[in-house]
Amino acid sequence: MQMVIFTPYKRITSGIDTQTDAGSREEAVKKAIRKQTGGVPTQDAVEIGNLPGGMWPILEPYTNDNSGGLLSPLPGVPAPKFIWDDLTMEPGETRYFAHAVELTGNPEDTDFVIFIATFADDAHRLFLEEWTPEGEFVFAFNFDGGEVDGNMSPTTFMGELCPPYNWQIIRYFSMDGIYVEQEGNFLVLSYEVVNYNSIGAVNPAGLAYVMDVYKEVETENGNGNGNGDGNGNGNGD
Repeated sequence: MQMVIFTPYKRITSGIDTQTDAGSREEAVKKAIRKQTGGVPTQDAVEIGNLPGGMWPILEPYTNDNSGGLLSPLPGVPAPKFIWDDLTMEPGETRYFAHAVELTGNPEDTDFVIFIATFADDAHRLFLEEWTPEGEFVFAFNFDGGEVDGNMSPTTFMGELCPPYNWQIIRYFSMDGIYVEQEGNFLVLSYEVVNYNSIGAVNPAGLAYVMDVYKEVETENGNGNGNGDGNGNGNGD
């Protein structure tokens, strides 16, 4: 009898390992892949802190986080940091960010499950794609145009006169059945983030995210009523 086992694979969070680009999302993605393969050039994001006097909502795990179960590598990953491409946030600017994860395992019998949570000031689009180590696009896992959070026009701030403002909303996204065409290809999480062209005295920009990846593996273990021990050992009769 076939069984499916979910094992914690990877947790990535926003920080200096995140790659950024001021010109295009594609370049941010290629930098993220080079960050993993040792290529150049790369451009690390800058950790900016909770700029507007601590008003941004924070993405943090529970203090006793046991995501993934016993011996899982997920809880040991640092919490997401607020990032931008530099410390000078101009009204109306758009920036791009990316983080790459190499997926291993036989593509014919290995799928992955992901969960993502995102904060952005002000609006953003999220993309989840497969790319080769050489920086060639392979496949998009979400809708054409990405997952959309708010209006991407820099002048949208005129419609944000009442709360909840876009920066007060945490977005989340999940998907199963993710696999790569070839082992060694990268699953790349990338963002397009826009800072509205506000006329206010305080107009910070920032991004924070976390993505958990679980590996879904089919096995031949177990042969009946599925009386497993919770660790993929199907001791059936």
